[in-house]
Amino acid sequence: DRRKENEKFSVLRAMVPTVNEVDKESILNNTIKYLQELEERVEELESCMGSVNFVERQRKTTKSLNDSVLIEETSGNYDDNTKIDGNSGETQQVTVFRDE
Repeated sequence: DRRKENEKFSVLRAMVPTVNEVDKESILNNTIKYLQELEERVEELESCMGSVNFVERQRKTTKSLNDSVLIEETSGNYDDNTKIDGNSGETQQVTVFRDE
């Protein structure tokens, strides 16, 4: 029973990069600290993934809205169209090419 316990501590010691000590208390303390660091890193990465997904959804929504505006403005006229920029109130010339 004690032999199995010692083997498991050896495995922990080998798995956790910051553990150099041999005593069981140090191995456990360093393992706990390492696991907490890993949990923080996972949360950080998940947060980044959430931001990336949000930005990607935002781009798709913006692209979809822009496509809708162009389709609406080009119905009946497939060459040059004047588009009003909703943010600045400025107009710009837009050329639409359609693949048929």
